[in-house]
Amino acid sequence: MRADSRELPRAAGHLAPGGGGRRVVELALVAAVALALVLVLLRPFPLDEPVVYARDAFQHLALVEASDWTGTAGRTDWLGAPHGADWGLFPSGGERLHLVALHALRAASGSLVAATNLYVALALVASAVVAHAVLRWLGCRPSVAGAAACLFALSPAALHRLAAGQLFLFALFPVALGAFAVLWALQRPPSASWRGREWVAPLAAVAVVAISSTYYAVFTGLLLVVTGGLAALRRGDPRRFVAPLLLALALASVSAVTLAPDLLARRAAPSVAASFDRPVRDSETLGLRPTQMVMPRGDHPVPFLATLGERASRMRDSTDSGTVLGLAAVAGLVAMAAVTVRRGGTDRADRRITHLSTLTVSALAVGTAGGGGFALAVLGLTQVRVWARLAAFVLFCALAGLGLLAQRWWGTAERFPHVVALVAVLALADQGVWVPGHPAQAAAVREDEALVAQLVDELHEGAVVAQVPALPMPDHMEHDRLLAPALLAHGRLRFTSGGFRGGTADWQHSWLTGDPGEVARAMAAGGADVLLVQRTHRLLDRPDELERELAAAASVEPHRSTAGTWTWIDLRPLHDRLVARHGRSEVDDAGAGVVRPLTVSYEGVANQDFLGDGRAVTHLGSEGAVVFGFADDDTAPVDVRARVHAAPGTTVELGGVTSRRIEPGPEGRIVTFRIEPDAPVAKLHVRAHGEPMPVNGSDGPALVLVTEVRVRDTRAARSPVLR
Repeated sequence: MRADSRELPRAAGHLAPGGGGRRVVELALVAAVALALVLVLLRPFPLDEPVVYARDAFQHLALVEASDWTGTAGRTDWLGAPHGADWGLFPSGGERLHLVALHALRAASGSLVAATNLYVALALVASAVVAHAVLRWLGCRPSVAGAAACLFALSPAALHRLAAGQLFLFALFPVALGAFAVLWALQRPPSASWRGREWVAPLAAVAVVAISSTYYAVFTGLLLVVTGGLAALRRGDPRRFVAPLLLALALASVSAVTLAPDLLARRAAPSVAASFDRPVRDSETLGLRPTQMVMPRGDHPVPFLATLGERASRMRDSTDSGTVLGLAAVAGLVAMAAVTVRRGGTDRADRRITHLSTLTVSALAVGTAGGGGFALAVLGLTQVRVWARLAAFVLFCALAGLGLLAQRWWGTAERFPHVVALVAVLALADQGVWVPGHPAQAAAVREDEALVAQLVDELHEGAVVAQVPALPMPDHMEHDRLLAPALLAHGRLRFTSGGFRGGTADWQHSWLTGDPGEVARAMAAGGADVLLVQRTHRLLDRPDELERELAAAASVEPHRSTAGTWTWIDLRPLHDRLVARHGRSEVDDAGAGVVRPLTVSYEGVANQDFLGDGRAVTHLGSEGAVVFGFADDDTAPVDVRARVHAAPGTTVELGGVTSRRIEPGPEGRIVTFRIEPDAPVAKLHVRAHGEPMPVNGSDGPALVLVTEVRVRDTRAARSPVLR
């Protein structure tokens, strides 16, 4: 007990400016151990075999390619063809540190795959080093801090997100820094001086958090406010709220500066900004579930624990991956709770445990499904929706508490460091380590590189590649590898993927779906040189049939990639035949109508989902609207087709650009009408009279479901070129 208390003052300078050589040696040793674990478990070498090549990784890497050296994204011509895409609309300002690091590694290595592998290794090592420094500041001994830091950096909260390609969330050093800022504010006496070097470390910590992760920045700010408020109420001293509030304001200020370019870009494109809105229900369905944190994994190496975890997984709702804490962390939570309740902070070490417990309880209160995060979503904070990610803060506190208590109870034992190392190894196996499937991922990148090399050889610089399925961002359906060819082409070709819903990419839903013959003719007239189909995408249930029909319409032999993931069809012969038959002017006019930038967005949305075939289903309330935009200021008329669903007996009134009353019925009713625009925006008001439809998870009384919305330039729709 005394030994622990004596160690705390010496450790308190661990994040302060300056420091001795021993501290540097400690950090270097932790970095070496963490790097060794990364090399053994993730095997990031050779650099041309990717650690992660799936899901969100492609959009994050596209953001890197669209960003400059400051991490600010802008317009690109090689995505969202033929109009290009403004990736400054993507919510990326809070991840600026990651973007700069990846941009630098990309420039140094000359390869996105190599840059990603290096970045993964460096980010995991950085997480271990920062966590070690914070744990030493808390009072953990070097062996305890090093073991807990490596366990934290390689936890499910990190590696399960890496497996999902979440390159801006798997590195947990912002969590450790956020926890440090909260704990520093809690332990700071209200009578302490307001000047001095003591503020340098916490202010630097919140600044790094603000430019490292929007999610972890929001979490840190909320935890500062909640824990500060609890401390002030518990002590009856409002001064205890001052330091947490000042750090929260500093965090918010840095976040506002780094997010400013995103916010300004969104103000200029409100229809695209609306596509990033999330329903309120997401904050509950993706909330933190304590039972999911404390139960074992379904694939636990110990059979009876695996059985228990499998049974539990059938009983709980699915939520974000990476919330499993592991038995060691659960033991830490139980021990911290017991000490906090029984002792109540009798000495400095107990007060640290109490502060860790306060931070844990606050994280659970904010993140638990139906808790504070859900309340904030009801108030309008829907962008931050996966509150389950607060499990990383709980994990850090649990490991820190376990370490402090273990060294108090058994720290005088001669073999204590050896026991710590053994427990760390067992805990690492217990909580589960994701190991990448290198052969499959290496084969995937080789296949994509061969495809791109073939396309570059066949096509001219800047040729347009139209992609199927058409899936503008952001959509709930996964993009899978649709962005991969564009990334590997390095701007030599232009691809239709990567545009944003509600913007100039909306024409794809109207022309890249439906009859394959019409798709081929429309793309040939619209300027696409090649039609590229991802055969393995889950939205395509009959890829062989689609391939045959597209090839037949183009009268060419399809080209299939080595493993059968991709099929590309040369549209240039079809374009030449269309010109020979109808004349170049007629074909060009039809093509301009196909890619005309007509946008579709919604007002009064209760919810939005996507069907299994990728069609967007928009749930409107009693008074909603479909908003049509004409980004080219063209006043030529457009034809609109949509399917409207409503409960039996409900009457839907369509007004604004047209006026009609319909009784859609449970199977829906196809509605067609024409818009002759006289302004940049036209609204189709949808008013329903009747009972709400039974819609699972809707944020409000959804009376109307709108799907299969197709907006086409009337001249193109009637052109003989496309028939």
